[in-house]
Amino acid sequence: MTCVYRSEHADADRINCASPSLMETELSRSFCEERCPFHRTEAAAEVKKPIRGAGDLIAAGLAAVGIEKKDGCGCGSRQAKLNRLIPFASSRIDPRWTVVVTTAPRQENTLTACVSSLRAAGWEPVIFAEPGSHRVDDAETITHKKRQGLWHNWLQSARWCLRHTNADFVLTVQDDVTFHPDSKAFTESILWPSARCGFVSLYTPKHYQLKSGEPDAWQPGVRRVRTSSLWGACALVWPRAVLQQVVKHPIAASWLGVLPDNSERLAIKEKRQADPSLVNNSDTAIGRIVKALGRQFWYVDPSPAQHIARVSTVNHGDNSGRRNCYRCADDSLPLVHQVPVPDTFRRFAA
Repeated sequence: MTCVYRSEHADADRINCASPSLMETELSRSFCEERCPFHRTEAAAEVKKPIRGAGDLIAAGLAAVGIEKKDGCGCGSRQAKLNRLIPFASSRIDPRWTVVVTTAPRQENTLTACVSSLRAAGWEPVIFAEPGSHRVDDAETITHKKRQGLWHNWLQSARWCLRHTNADFVLTVQDDVTFHPDSKAFTESILWPSARCGFVSLYTPKHYQLKSGEPDAWQPGVRRVRTSSLWGACALVWPRAVLQQVVKHPIAASWLGVLPDNSERLAIKEKRQADPSLVNNSDTAIGRIVKALGRQFWYVDPSPAQHIARVSTVNHGDNSGRRNCYRCADDSLPLVHQVPVPDTFRRFAA
C-alpha cells in the first residue's frame, strides 16, 4: 500500500515526499520503496479523506473508475466550489474535532507537508489562506480576497470554528508545522491535564524544554509552563469554551502587536490601526489573553509538532535555535513510548 507521505514525481526515478522526519521534497524511488524507515502504510490505510460535499463525491466516483486529477488541470478549485455549493456537513472524519491551518505566501511550500502530516494523524484541516499562498487542491480552503495579516487571519479562523462547527476540541495550526502520526490519539488521551487548562500545545520550543521553572524542567512529559510571554503558538489544542472566551476578549479586538518602546511607537501604532494586516505577534496576544482569563499553558515534551520553515513569512528568522524543539518526537516510535504520563495523571472536563 502506498505511503501516506508519498506522491509521484515527474521524474520516474524520484518520489515526492512530505515526511516531517525526512524533511525532503524529493527522494530516489529505490530509497522510498526499499530503505525508508519512516513509511506510514498503516496510517495510510486508516486515514480516509472525508466526503465534504458534491465535489468530493464526484472526484471519488471518477477515481473509482480510474480517472484521476492531473496537476494544473483546475479540477481542485471546481471540486472545492462544488463542496461549498452542496456541502455534506456530517461527513468530517471526527465531528469532535475541528482543525484550522492559517497560511500566507512563502518562499518554500510548507503547507503540503503540514496537511499531509495532519491527515496521517487522522485530522482533516480547513485552510485559511492569504492571497498568493500555496494551495493543497483537495483541502477545504477559505482564501481571503484581501490580506488579513498574521493575527487577524488566526482570529478569523478561530471565529469560523465557533460559528460553523460544533466541535469539542479545536486545533489551530500554522502552516510551517508537521505532526507525529500519533498526535491525535495521544492528545485525546491527555485532555484535559487541568481544570484550568487554557490550551495544550503540541509544539514545544527549545527554551521551554530546558528552562520552565518546574522541578522536572529537564524531563519529558505533559507539563504546565509558566512564562511572562508566550512563544510559538504553532499548534494549540483548545477546549471550545476557552476559545470562545479568547476571541471575545477585549485584547483580541484591540491588539496591535508588540510596539517598540522608542520614538517610533506612536507612528507604528497609527500605521497598524490604519492597516490591521500589519498586526503580528499572535503568540504574544494569545498568551496575554489566556493569562487574563486565569488559564494555564500546557506543553507536550518531546514535541509531537516540529517547526519546518527555513524562512519566516514575517522576517522572524528560520527554524533554528529557539524556533524549534530541543526534544522532537521520533516519528518512527509511538508517542506513548516517548512522552511519560503518570498513572495518577487526572483528566478534567473543559
